[in-house]
Amino acid sequence: MMQNKKAQGFDTFKLLIAAVVAMVILGIITGVFSQVWSMLSGISCVSNPIGEITSKIQSATTGIDVSTQLLCFSNAGERIRADAISSKIASVGDDGVTFNCEGAAVCSGAGALISIDGDAIVANGPTQFKVLVHCEPEPSSGNYACTLTILNP
Repeated sequence: MMQNKKAQGFDTFKLLIAAVVAMVILGIITGVFSQVWSMLSGISCVSNPIGEITSKIQSATTGIDVSTQLLCFSNAGERIRADAISSKIASVGDDGVTFNCEGAAVCSGAGALISIDGDAIVANGPTQFKVLVHCEPEPSSGNYACTLTILNP
């Protein structure tokens, strides 16, 4: 009788090892499939760009410069206005949002895909971009002044 119990224990140990190995293999396969799926499905853009920018502005008011997820313009003429952003955030004044394109290839040169038109960024054609958000407090009003820099994705 004792020999059966020892053999049963060894079989249980082998089953436990097989389960651990199966879990490791499953984890590896899941990782590979997720990478392949992301390559096949392409890059996805944020569905609400103004909401994405306003949430990043709220993070930037803590003193950390943050970048948005991927934003997209599908057609020429699409725009994001500064007042549409500042109206969503109480801590940013009326003139608290400005756009900047320095050094970003997406908005420079003859074939620029984005241009700054006063207080808005405007699509010159379909494009993808990110926005780096930098905010500083304004001592006189207590509000924040935020600079939104257009970046390549």
